[in-house]
Amino acid sequence: MLRAILNAIKMIVMSPWSALLWGAGALERFFGGGSDAPAAPFPHLEAELPDESSIEEARDLERGRAAAVEHIRKTSPELQVKMFAEATDEDRLQADLSLLTPEQTLWLLDMNDKQLKVVADASDRRIAAALNGEHNALTAILSVGQPEPDDTTGLVHRITAKRAATFATAPAQSVGCALH
Repeated sequence: MLRAILNAIKMIVMSPWSALLWGAGALERFFGGGSDAPAAPFPHLEAELPDESSIEEARDLERGRAAAVEHIRKTSPELQVKMFAEATDEDRLQADLSLLTPEQTLWLLDMNDKQLKVVADASDRRIAAALNGEHNALTAILSVGQPEPDDTTGLVHRITAKRAATFATAPAQSVGCALH
């Protein structure tokens, strides 16, 4: 108990001192003081820098990669669709869809963001199947040229008929109940 009281008194006495030291350190850092000496210069700076041939080789490698990406993008409609689906809204405005037919382009532009995420996550084979009109190629997305599903099934007709029959008999029952 006595030790806790002594620690509390020590904290009260030391806190103005530590605040003063912190303020002095902040001022010193603000005005740029406190550094010892500048860093030693490199003895052979030219030896540390890359030579011209390695820089030119890196540039050629990057040009080759860009050309390969451009070639793949120009030869594969599936890749164009995948790149469109992965792009941001701003990038989609500039996307190249030249390999797609007008029907395929309309199919792609009519998708919402959730459907585009499904397309972006799909394999190239599934995207190709959807572009060719294969049924159920992509989960929960109609393929190109696939007609909208018919919402009226036999069960819907039976439920509608049952409701109509119940509604037709309901007024007579309510009138009978009202007379009693």
